[in-house]
Amino acid sequence: MHEWQDKVPDMSKIVPKLIPAKKLGTDFRAQLPRMIEETCVAEFTHFVLILLGFYALRLWPGAGGAVVTAIYILFGNLPFLIIQRYNRPRLQKLLAAQQRRSRRNQEEQQ
Repeated sequence: MHEWQDKVPDMSKIVPKLIPAKKLGTDFRAQLPRMIEETCVAEFTHFVLILLGFYALRLWPGAGGAVVTAIYILFGNLPFLIIQRYNRPRLQKLLAAQQRRSRRNQEEQQ
């Protein structure tokens, strides 16, 4: 997973409001909640696209439609869904550690 996730296209090149994963700045910790939210939205979007992909079977019934649908799902959406599922827990763990550290610093200052 870790080897191939950097080789798939990044939507932040098309949608400028998204946070580009490969260009995180020094303030990336401040962006963690937004990044986690974006992984949720991306996962949901790709899941819906997978479901809509099955509609291709109505448009093109038979073996040809099944092959096109399988290719669309396996290569067009499934890798992106897996990437979101892989990255979100890591980001959540990082955010939780950051929040614990912040609370500890606040307690020390009091």
